[in-house]
Amino acid sequence: AEYEQRVLYYAKKANVLSCVVNLVLCQIGLGGLTLPQMYRDVGWVQGIVMTVVFAWVSAFALYLLDQTCRALSTRTSVGSIANLVAVVFGARGAVALEFLMFVLSF
Repeated sequence: AEYEQRVLYYAKKANVLSCVVNLVLCQIGLGGLTLPQMYRDVGWVQGIVMTVVFAWVSAFALYLLDQTCRALSTRTSVGSIANLVAVVFGARGAVALEFLMFVLSF
């Protein structure tokens, strides 16, 4: 009961900005821990190329998500990636996304 009260307390204090900052810091922290190992394993030249390529792929994926959300926002309310997948790919896509998120979280 006490744990549930603490979770609800912090959930009420969370807003979009704090959630975004938390996710970005988690990703930056993870990248900061893994990049040195990657550079050591593949070398400086290939490491820089891989970093630039994956940064471009990530930015392009965010651009595609943004464009899709903007195109669908006139017809339906898309407030999350899960809702976007459900609208674009249907119920099977939503189930597949949930399954992949579960599997990839380990």
